[in-house]
Amino acid sequence: MSQGSLTLYPVEGVGGSGPGRSPVSTTVKVSSLPTCDLCKQVGQSTEAAYDGKTVFGPWANMCEPHFQEFGVGLGTGRGQRLVQS
Repeated sequence: MSQGSLTLYPVEGVGGSGPGRSPVSTTVKVSSLPTCDLCKQVGQSTEAAYDGKTVFGPWANMCEPHFQEFGVGLGTGRGQRLVQS
């Protein structure tokens, strides 16, 4: 699956839970780590560790500190940890 210039590779499977379905992935492999969207707003360039929903509503690529402060967690509808492949 491609998202902008990133190529996403599911790590633990996709889909929902239930008979015959793979568990929902909370981690995804990416060819390169994007920059944290929140750091970019203040002129910093920090690698993102998560792609997730924020407490503000919109989704963002976030570094660890910003995910801890503004992220809503991992899983479907929440976010995924980014791991460089």
